[in-house]
Amino acid sequence: MSVININKHSFKKEVLESEKPVLLDIWAPWSGRNSKNLAEEIASEREDIKVVRMNAHDSPELSAELNIKHVPSMALFKNGKIISRTIETGIKASILAIL
Repeated sequence: MSVININKHSFKKEVLESEKPVLLDIWAPWSGRNSKNLAEEIASEREDIKVVRMNAHDSPELSAELNIKHVPSMALFKNGKIISRTIETGIKASILAIL
């Protein structure tokens, strides 16, 4: 499965209403680290979850609503609720641990 890019308009459909757990990769162009490759790798390996990416810079209202404090970071949603978060986006093991 490929990574889906989302924004405030598609967040409800792609994350909150998803039947599968959703790994949300939160990034910004000004961040020194990029988690895109890791998100794509996890998406290709795990068919049991949906992997989505959100540009925090382009979605400041949604970032605030989700209480995003660090970029990049990842959050795992299940049944429309955040059940886990990590800011160690460069360490695949820490991401897989939240799944």
